Amino acid sequence: MNAPHWPASEFKLDIGDQIPNISGPDQHGRHFSILMAPPGPFAVLSAESKDSAAANAALKAFEAAVQTAGPTQPNAAIALVGTADLAYGLARSLHLETSVLADTRGDLAVLFRAKRENQAGTTAPRANILALVTDPDRSIRFVVPFTSTSEFKAAIKSAICEAAIPGQRRNDKGFVPVLSIPRLLSPAQCRMLITTWEASHQSGKVGKTSLFGEPVNEAAQRRVCYDHFCNKALHAQIVATLGPRIQEAVRQAFQFNIQHYEPFFVVAYPASEGGHFAPHRDNLDPAHMHRRFAVTVNLNTGDYEGGGIWFPEFADMVYDPAAGDGVLFSCSLLHEAKVVTKGTRFILSGFMWGAADEALRQRNAQGAAARRQQSAPLA
Repeated sequence: MNAPHWPASEFKLDIGDQIPNISGPDQHGRHFSILMAPPGPFAVLSAESKDSAAANAALKAFEAAVQTAGPTQPNAAIALVGTADLAYGLARSLHLETSVLADTRGDLAVLFRAKRENQAGTTAPRANILALVTDPDRSIRFVVPFTSTSEFKAAIKSAICEAAIPGQRRNDKGFVPVLSIPRLLSPAQCRMLITTWEASHQSGKVGKTSLFGEPVNEAAQRRVCYDHFCNKALHAQIVATLGPRIQEAVRQAFQFNIQHYEPFFVVAYPASEGGHFAPHRDNLDPAHMHRRFAVTVNLNTGDYEGGGIWFPEFADMVYDPAAGDGVLFSCSLLHEAKVVTKGTRFILSGFMWGAADEALRQRNAQGAAARRQQSAPLA
């Protein structure tokens, strides 16, 4: 007998659901993506690309609510059903600053406005113009249908303000889906890595451009110092120690077999450079989509203040383990290395994946090589 499966065709967005990764180019030529947005609540409006009085009023009310909801403007997007020309044309005619995306096939509108069972046990269609507001963990908190301009604006503004209150995430009790692994490296190995790094490292900056070739605000990414191992013998020793311990921990916790890894590297976060790494995910661009797990191993403790790693979509807990201990997590999780305010924090970092992921990596690498060959200048 076949096991039951989730009927994906029946899935519709409602309170408690995770909002999908709405992404695409907007009317400003930028690429909007929920997964690439800063931490915080999301407000998303779905409507038809029609130049009607009701639609225009709803779009302006939505933008006004987003812009006046609080001291920190939330992540927001408007998805208009129709072609890009229609969606962008309406956005420009209304002088909208909020990112407007074209819901070309109407897929998102179907998820937003599907019939849902109410408390009486009957179903009714939702409004044609609808906004969803999420908690920082991307779970839908409020569903706001358009009724009148003033009520719509007030309801969205209130929803955003409530979702932004600390402690509103459903995981704020302290649960974060990461794996803490103690004693991955010995104190002697940690000291050796720092000593080797200090003797031979080269400073660099992480993230000069975004995934889509747009400039990155350097103040947002900041400067860190990093180095891939020049000492192959030391790297081989570290891999021989880390490999079996990480493999067994992941196999036991997730029933997943890690078979491949990128060379491990040391990262230094010096307070003199304002060292930190802004919120990011490790597997969004095609060159890194194969990454399954990331690990960071603290190499020193007591030598710095601040620092640590946290996961903004979940609890406010900051992980700053003892030297030699590690934190392993999915590369799809949004995470940030907090600012070091005194001294220098050292970590060892790396990425790992399985057999199926390796096949994806090879396909993407071949595709990238083919594109470089096509774009190569003529001799």
